[in-house]
Amino acid sequence: MPKNQSRIAGMKNDPLSALLACFKYIVCTFIFLTIVALLIYMGSLILDVYRDLLDRTPRNFLHDIAIIVVLVKAYRILVSYLRTHHVSIKYTMEISIIAPAVELIFAANKHDIWLNVLFALFSVATMIVYYAFYDTIVRSESGG
Repeated sequence: MPKNQSRIAGMKNDPLSALLACFKYIVCTFIFLTIVALLIYMGSLILDVYRDLLDRTPRNFLHDIAIIVVLVKAYRILVSYLRTHHVSIKYTMEISIIAPAVELIFAANKHDIWLNVLFALFSVATMIVYYAFYDTIVRSESGG
């Protein structure tokens, strides 16, 4: 057996490798359960939106739809992590731009003025960085 193969084969029997494989399994299971919980929450939110729409109950539908878009972005981040074991910078930056903007546009009256200013500054700063480094971000996501 070549020297490299014996070293690699020896690592499989290493207790630390077994422990790390166990932790990896636990983290993947946690991420999967988080995805399931997110899907259940999104489903219940969508049902509530449609139920209130049919009952003609006053509701901020645009805010609810925007929140669903943010949750879809969160879903994409979790699925991307589950597949690659890397956090997608592109999806994370997109949600960092969208989430504060949603709160500013649809629920600004629910927050203190200084929190709204912080939301605006954070969203704009993230957007500037995102657009300035877009090609680099896309290249790093594709592995090139």
